[in-house]
Amino acid sequence: MDILDYLSKLGKKEYIRKNYSLDNIRNALDLLDSPHKKIKNVIHITGTNGKGSVAIYTSRLLNVLGYTTGLFISPHIFDVTERIQYNNEPIKKEILKKYLSDIYYKLPNSLFLKLTYFEILTCVMFLYFFDMKPDFIVLEVGLGAKLDATNVIDESLVSCITSISLDHTEVLGKTEWDILKDKSHIIKPNSIFVCGELKSDFKKYLKNLCKLLNTKFVYCKNDIYDLKFCVKNWKTFCKFKINNKIYTASFPVCSASQPYNLKISLEIIKQLYENKLIKEPNYKVIFKEVSKIIIPFRMQKFNFKKYEIIVDGAHNPGSISNFVNLLKKLKLKEFIICFTMMKDKDYITAIKILSRVRKEICKFIVYKTNNVRSQNINLLYKEALKNFDREKVIKISNINSLLKYIENFCIQKKIFFVGSFYASLVFKNKLWKRIFTM
Repeated sequence: MDILDYLSKLGKKEYIRKNYSLDNIRNALDLLDSPHKKIKNVIHITGTNGKGSVAIYTSRLLNVLGYTTGLFISPHIFDVTERIQYNNEPIKKEILKKYLSDIYYKLPNSLFLKLTYFEILTCVMFLYFFDMKPDFIVLEVGLGAKLDATNVIDESLVSCITSISLDHTEVLGKTEWDILKDKSHIIKPNSIFVCGELKSDFKKYLKNLCKLLNTKFVYCKNDIYDLKFCVKNWKTFCKFKINNKIYTASFPVCSASQPYNLKISLEIIKQLYENKLIKEPNYKVIFKEVSKIIIPFRMQKFNFKKYEIIVDGAHNPGSISNFVNLLKKLKLKEFIICFTMMKDKDYITAIKILSRVRKEICKFIVYKTNNVRSQNINLLYKEALKNFDREKVIKISNINSLLKYIENFCIQKKIFFVGSFYASLVFKNKLWKRIFTM
């Protein structure tokens, strides 16, 4: 068996399984000598939106302070190795293959074939981090928390819920309360819990749960101020007040979300320091580093010839609303939206939200990637016609045709790709280099 080829094929079935359980991965990890029970200093992060950014920021900030980190994130943008990182460097392909082979030969064939794509990668991650022994391990939950493969751990230093809104409702539940209760399973006894900005009744529920678990509850208020955008240079500026001192932060993207995601990461760092787990943070050094951190495909801008392409992976109503609100704040005119979504996402609500800037959108292009999970393009097109003038809506089912259209008709206009991280399939090896500064 070509183990990397098997993993790639399995990846096309990601999120398809409905009957989630931790039984298979627990059995697998037990047979692999239980690396998940031997790793130390775990920071565990979930949330409907922002969890990936918070995980990356937290790992980077710990590096700045002189600590080694293991980072587990999803999805990847171009290559699966991006999901497992040591000191923010993706695992090497040959090392990934070695761990995959070890897992394949050590597990009964019947059990190995039951493991999902995410479960296999989670096994690799635990084995790799046990061997590398980083000072801290930052885990981003893949889906929910209660039955997520990362939640086989028994303890963590810090857990965090960044936000709650509707997504993956077929698995996590139909209401925000259902989703909150699922994600609350990330909270471990006798630890620290950092709570992002949530509804007051959600916050109260989590605070009571922490009391029962003897876990410290920390609420992270969004008190960032003096938020400003520079569209020309594609940057964001804002101010933070920490320990009665004012710090100015510069972000290499236009984003209203990333400053607060950073704030959550800073709160995690603060809690580690207050519990004498790290040395005192040097915030001048930290904010200098922040200006260099680009979180891939979160309002990330690419310049190619005469085109300005901005990619945002927003793929649920909450993140799409954030995207639209930012466009309004930027006061942009005459831009193009390229939109696609996966079958398990709420494309109807997403398109309706995007129509709030219909006057500024000169073309609304629905397209289809080569991913088997892509939503039917005719359904996307039909829904787009309900929300936009017919002359603005374009349907393109072939990636090469989409690129040709951009090259011929989109000169001197900002082009936003939104709705899915799988926009990477459109541009892979075509318009941009694989640049990551994680």
